[in-house]
Amino acid sequence: MLNALFLMVCMIAPPAGSATRIITLSPALAEMVFDVGAGRDLVGTVRFSRHPARAREVPRVGDAFSLDLSRILFLRPTLILAWKGGTPPAAIAALRRLHLTIVSLGATRLRGIARELVTIGQLTG
Repeated sequence: MLNALFLMVCMIAPPAGSATRIITLSPALAEMVFDVGAGRDLVGTVRFSRHPARAREVPRVGDAFSLDLSRILFLRPTLILAWKGGTPPAAIAALRRLHLTIVSLGATRLRGIARELVTIGQLTG
């Protein structure tokens, strides 16, 4: 039993000294991660993330409304960017119960988008 618990913790915990491992829960957030120069840290995104072209190569974790929690855990994110207006509250609650770091973003005006780009830049270093 103890061995199984240890194995689970090792699978969930990010590697020591690892860079930020980001999952985005909307195509717009994936694009913003690339816009701030952190695309190399994007380890998972949702089905319709297509821009920039490199986003098409990122593993999928479901779509905005149906997430694959086991896939998310497998990718060991250190940061999940959720879509405030679209990611269902139940999905966010499930991710929080797994002790994952989640930041919800959802600007509706141009000025807000600029602020969110700054926020993503600060979060990703």
